[in-house]
Amino acid sequence: MRASGQAWLQFTINGNTLRQRAVYFPKGLLGRVYWLALIPFHAVIFPTMLRNIIQAGDN
Repeated sequence: MRASGQAWLQFTINGNTLRQRAVYFPKGLLGRVYWLALIPFHAVIFPTMLRNIIQAGDN
């Protein structure tokens, strides 16, 4: 996916806790608008992605 800025997902495991963090450094106004517009989708996508990772680890 192409975004106006730099983005990455960061995963941290501490004991039995898996933490997922989305980091985004927008480039200009367009980058900020892009990120804000996608927040509702991220609220669904990221928890689903994390749940799938956890389920794959259990198998």
